[in-house]
Amino acid sequence: MQKVFDFALIKDNIRVVFTDDTASFYNLGRLKHEYKIDNVGYSARIKTTDGDSDCTLTVIEADGEENYIDCSMMGKQRFAGYVSSAW
Repeated sequence: MQKVFDFALIKDNIRVVFTDDTASFYNLGRLKHEYKIDNVGYSARIKTTDGDSDCTLTVIEADGEENYIDCSMMGKQRFAGYVSSAW
């Protein structure tokens, strides 16, 4: 099964593709990150201060390395919907 999420942001076009075993992150049509789902963990954080929301997706690799993907331009509601439908 494959899930595709497209986000047109101010300067960037972000595409996130989940297949049965990989998560691929594209920016401006180029593959930026690709992870084997069984080898990584994910966490999501939404922090709202004075009406602004900071939305961050953290990918935690098997060796403990954390990669942060800034999703703030998606907005709080869209990011929350993305996170809940992706997992």
